[in-house]
Amino acid sequence: MQVPLTVPTTIGLTLPEYLARPEFAQLAVLLRHTPRGAFVFALYNTVPAREGVVAALRELVAPLPVFEYTLHPGRRNPLGYLERLPPELHQRPAVIFIYDLERTSPDDPATAWAYLDTQREHLSAYPHTLVFWVTEQGARDAARYAPNTWSQRSGVFDFTVATQPAIRRLRAEAADQPVRVDSVDDLERLTRLYTGLLEEYKAGAEAAPALLADLHGKVAYLLYRSNRFAEAQTHAQAQLALSRELGDRRMEAEALYRQGEIARLHAEHDAALESYSQALALNQQLGRQAEIAVNLTGLGEVAQARGQYAEAQQYYEQALALNQQLGRQAEIAVNLTGLGEVAQARGQYAEAQQYYEQALALNQQLGRQAEIAVNLTGLGEVAQARGQYAEAQQYYEQALALFRAIGDRLGEANVLAAQGRMYLLDEPQKADELLQQATALYQSIGDRYSMPAQIANFGWELLRLGRAERARPYLLRAAQLFDKMGLADYAERHRQAAERITE
Repeated sequence: MQVPLTVPTTIGLTLPEYLARPEFAQLAVLLRHTPRGAFVFALYNTVPAREGVVAALRELVAPLPVFEYTLHPGRRNPLGYLERLPPELHQRPAVIFIYDLERTSPDDPATAWAYLDTQREHLSAYPHTLVFWVTEQGARDAARYAPNTWSQRSGVFDFTVATQPAIRRLRAEAADQPVRVDSVDDLERLTRLYTGLLEEYKAGAEAAPALLADLHGKVAYLLYRSNRFAEAQTHAQAQLALSRELGDRRMEAEALYRQGEIARLHAEHDAALESYSQALALNQQLGRQAEIAVNLTGLGEVAQARGQYAEAQQYYEQALALNQQLGRQAEIAVNLTGLGEVAQARGQYAEAQQYYEQALALNQQLGRQAEIAVNLTGLGEVAQARGQYAEAQQYYEQALALFRAIGDRLGEANVLAAQGRMYLLDEPQKADELLQQATALYQSIGDRYSMPAQIANFGWELLRLGRAERARPYLLRAAQLFDKMGLADYAERHRQAAERITE
């Protein structure tokens, strides 16, 4: 008779008794006591069960450190993850769960497994136990396309769920959970969970359209937060189409807002404006005050990006008034930050500082690390504009440390670019080195807009400092990059600014 094992998981489930099978205990023993690393293959047939097993193993292998890494078409090589870990983490064994290798090249399993086989010697040089989560088909592909790695395995542990009723229950409970992201680990885990759930439901043809629409929306949000914008857009479009088929106006408004967010980050401002406006109209019809405030904030961000600062301020102030009535502290901080950015762009530095400080105090109370870092960056830019470089550097260093701690590469890149502008006059080589570091990060996350925008900012800063001749190459380079993106208005604005310098 098996003894039921009940362990709370991070997705609100309780592990069912099928995990009391001997294999579970055997894997826990292997992970804790293997002398120098191992390759392990763990089989699963539904993502919620897989996540539950990992949550339980985390507790059982303590105090060993545990890391998790999710592969996707944009990052296929597990070795790259190990090489990026700090050297001190390789001084003692750890457990590393590696997910979704099969999804890196779904139409070409040979390519997906080639990384594993060709890098096996390098992987085995580390003292860690690598647990590869695979389906039954994935295990067969591993044996076929990565025979050398497969032959070095220390075990294959089966965590497939035996009955369809149990699978359906696990999926339904997981799909019903709200999305809450408080850390990079949450973002990775939830992206993994909901992407897997969506694929399972679509493959099984057992989900109602409303459930599929909801899952598409969750995945779109998570991919958007991960800076995987093209993939996020695909899911947002799917959610919009399904919501319209269902006549679900609430979900339609949500999908339109998500599309607006993605378009805005791609600097597709006309498309963003249209999506936000449609979402706002729907939410006004439905009387959804919180969502109206969110849409107004989005419209403010579009106006701000276009340099329409009076309009941006009006949108932010309307959103702020609504959020204050509703007592939504996090959203109040977002609006205060937006108002600070508008004041900063207008050269109203005292007002900008006040807004940033108010937002910072709120975000510190709420423990919102990324938003704290954004406010610190804003305060650094205000200090820099006032010529208070030592103070600016302190703010930037605090922000940079926070962004790196939470794995926010976009925020990190923005701070590096801001720091670079401080050195434009006295240390131009250092300024360019920091800009190059920032642009490399933008490229790594697929953010095409921020790279020319920051190059342009170097040009505008040099113009502000009276160094027009040095500003010209930055403005022309930005214009070329904006042209490649199809942003003709942006390109022309920077080209004309460069041409005026030569007159």
